[in-house]
Amino acid sequence: MAESTSHHELRIGRPGVNGISVGDTSMRIAVPVAAFTKSEIVQQWQAAVDSDADIIEWRVDGLVDPELETLGLTLRDIHRIPVLVTLRTKREGGRFPLREGSGEYRRLLRQAAHWADAVDIEAAIPDAPELIVEARELGSIVVVSQHVFDEAVTADRLRECVKEMAAMGADIVKIAWMVNNDDEATVIEEAQVWANDALPIPTVIVGMGEAGVRTRVGQPGTRNAFTFAHAGTSTAPGQPSVDEVRQSLTV
Repeated sequence: MAESTSHHELRIGRPGVNGISVGDTSMRIAVPVAAFTKSEIVQQWQAAVDSDADIIEWRVDGLVDPELETLGLTLRDIHRIPVLVTLRTKREGGRFPLREGSGEYRRLLRQAAHWADAVDIEAAIPDAPELIVEARELGSIVVVSQHVFDEAVTADRLRECVKEMAAMGADIVKIAWMVNNDDEATVIEEAQVWANDALPIPTVIVGMGEAGVRTRVGQPGTRNAFTFAHAGTSTAPGQPSVDEVRQSLTV
């Protein structure tokens, strides 16, 4: 497979944070924190820091205690690692019960965009274009995401989805597709190379499931703006550990 030499660097990190560049050929690792209580959040956050995570992905879709809303800002200021806030809906594999017309998703993401270094906005949200503009105006990097579980992946369909999300005003496009075999994983890897050549922004294109692990580690992982890996608590099918990702670079 031909390798891309075109990369598009982007800086993630507000003032006071040890920001990182993504979109070059370095392996950047985002480690999820997906706990429900203050003590569990602090514990998982520390595990991510100890793993030398480049980015903390704070999954807030399981939180119900309003007092926890400021905890991420406090922990970011203590550890100075960039934070990506993700409010994953149930239809895309998370816990947030999206209620059409409630405005709750938009309210919570706008609140996070005031302080987070990056926010994840699902492309399928009805008012996603407006929310993307608002989040960027508040100083946050915007990751526009899509997760596909029940559709066979093809090169044309995957590229179509990526281009549509890029056109929405994303700083980074993230798409995760459930793959069932090596042929489908190859489609993902070829799309990674294509995206680096064809798009003006960094992307994260990965396969979910055991067959998709190879798209997240080693050379394929370096084609993405960052790869997601856990430090003890996985949040997606086929998500490798931080150690597995780092070991894949030495093979």
